[in-house]
Amino acid sequence: MPSSYLDSVPPIVHTIIGLAPRRVLDVGPGWSKYGLMCREYLPGLRWIDAVEVPTGRKPIQDQVYDHIFEIDARRFKGWKPYDLILLIDVIEHMSKEDGHALVRSMLAAGTSVLVSTPKVFVEQHDDHNPHETHICLWAWDEFYTYNVTVDASTVDSIIYVLDN
Repeated sequence: MPSSYLDSVPPIVHTIIGLAPRRVLDVGPGWSKYGLMCREYLPGLRWIDAVEVPTGRKPIQDQVYDHIFEIDARRFKGWKPYDLILLIDVIEHMSKEDGHALVRSMLAAGTSVLVSTPKVFVEQHDDHNPHETHICLWAWDEFYTYNVTVDASTVDSIIYVLDN
């Protein structure tokens, strides 16, 4: 399974710590590294859940998350109870139309969204999980229709916190 750029991990974790959310939802958690970091570095964390497609499920996820919703995030509607949604290396795996609709539905629920996406398009696919295929490349200005409250971008990744 592909993973995030290593250089993106520290700024993402520091951003999460700075926001100090109590209820977190990790969309497309993969190897669960951000869920584990939330458990370790957020003393006020009440719960952390995940949304994962069935083909992306890994046994480690059951050890890290309180609940895992096995559904495509584009069909999930339970955004409201969360202070922060982690949308890390996810939106490049869907059309831009679907990505914008997903972000808008999250923000409409009144939650903050930490979004990270690569700055350069890299071909990627997984024969066992079609959701791993890179579909599109997002540019910085495509996020300017949202309220960007934190910019923790790196040389490799756009990393923004979006709020209403």
